[in-house]
Amino acid sequence: MKKLMLAFVMFFMMTTIGWSQSNVYIDQQDSGTGLVIDIFIDGAGSVVGEASGGSNDEEFQVGGNGNNIDIDLIGANIKVYGEWLNTSGNGSTADLTINNNGASNVTNVNVGEGTATVDVVLNQDVDAASNTIKYFIGRTLFSCTAGTAAQSGSGADTTCTSGSAATAAVDDLSIDVNIDTDSNFLDIHNIGTYASTTTTDIDIAGGTGNNIDTYTVGSGAHNTTINVNGASNVVQTNQNGSAATTFTLDLDASSANINSHQGDVASTVNLDVNGASADIDVVIEP
Repeated sequence: MKKLMLAFVMFFMMTTIGWSQSNVYIDQQDSGTGLVIDIFIDGAGSVVGEASGGSNDEEFQVGGNGNNIDIDLIGANIKVYGEWLNTSGNGSTADLTINNNGASNVTNVNVGEGTATVDVVLNQDVDAASNTIKYFIGRTLFSCTAGTAAQSGSGADTTCTSGSAATAAVDDLSIDVNIDTDSNFLDIHNIGTYASTTTTDIDIAGGTGNNIDTYTVGSGAHNTTINVNGASNVVQTNQNGSAATTFTLDLDASSANINSHQGDVASTVNLDVNGASADIDVVIEP
């Protein structure tokens, strides 16, 4: 009888785990306005968008104006693959909000890869360890190699070489990422043409061993603000533009490794450092 009960319990656990893996696909590419979607996923191994991130058949693609999408993720190994295709703009409300509450989740979102994109605000909160977050902004002929070494802790950044300027504009872009835990990897490729300012705001609130890798190139102004409050974090930034560029670092932690490059135009660099054994390198080449 005990063996029978044990077998039943094991079978129940296995079927429960299987049921928890869900797939959500969103395809809205017309000129419709005011799309509002709230998605709550509580299940390890679930996927929003195409699992491979390649095909358009089962994708997370959003066009139109005034969109507002909230995605809440609870559980480990959840993946979000998406593409923002068109004008949005919600005033004080973010267009895309992702909340990560599970370990080892993956976010991979493209903005404006297929068409010019305006007024986009992306917010992401990370409340678990070992997440990978990637944003690719703009359409480009550049060949980019991801900074995989940065993810392992050595600090090598993403490199983008060969090719020409972007072929699609992404204007009035804002990215805001908050990380509260350890060993996460954030990789932002912001390559495009801009009529006005794009901004990136990254907060590490107490987490350790995180790796931040941002690469920004293209016309227009680029402003990046990074707040670090946690030991042994690695930050790599590169900003190149045709208008005034600003980099602000507020470091309140020990053993940080910060590398920043500002190029092409006059730049403003603001450093507020409070922590032992910090290694900070800033290169400005207007």
